[in-house]
Amino acid sequence: MPEVSRRLFKKLEYKELPVNNKEQNLLVNRLESCYKLIDLASNTYAKLLHQHRVLKIPKCVSEYYTEKDFEKLTKHFFKLLENGRLWSNKDRGKLFYVWCVEREVEKGWHVHLHTFVNEKKNRSTGVSGIISSAWNKALKQYIPSIELKEVTSESYNSSYVHTCTIPNDDYKYHRVLNRGNYTQLKASFYWISYICKVREGTKPYKFGRTQIK
Repeated sequence: MPEVSRRLFKKLEYKELPVNNKEQNLLVNRLESCYKLIDLASNTYAKLLHQHRVLKIPKCVSEYYTEKDFEKLTKHFFKLLENGRLWSNKDRGKLFYVWCVEREVEKGWHVHLHTFVNEKKNRSTGVSGIISSAWNKALKQYIPSIELKEVTSESYNSSYVHTCTIPNDDYKYHRVLNRGNYTQLKASFYWISYICKVREGTKPYKFGRTQIK
């Protein structure tokens, strides 16, 4: 189901943090969710590793997928991702994430996923390997005939998971966010504000984040 609120944010800063809003098409409720997530994550760990990925399915399959089909797939993926056998809280700390589902004519169904983890206990390649493994398992469950590339912890991009480089910073796949460093906070919030958009030609679907108690 699409989000209930469609109130748009018109400014270039949210709570004094810059946002990617030249087209004035950011959703207020998404910005609020992202802000709360980063605030909680930075209060939990003094140093965070921030990454952005796009999770995809084959275009030939995407054309026949309905909203409910993709919702089942993504729901299964997040269950796998949070499974203790894949993500060990004891060894890695808590996984903070925010995501949105989109469908475009050229790309088909896909998920934008931003993650924040304890930088002292995690390497960016290791996190990428875990997420790729979880997404591959979800695809195998719902698309049994799919052919997948081998997932390795040293690969940033495996199979249908694309780890995004930081805009205007070639070949860098992550940001480090230190508690109290306002410059780093501004850069991370600007990066994550991308998934708060309602872009022309794209219908926004599900949006969610780590449960905050």
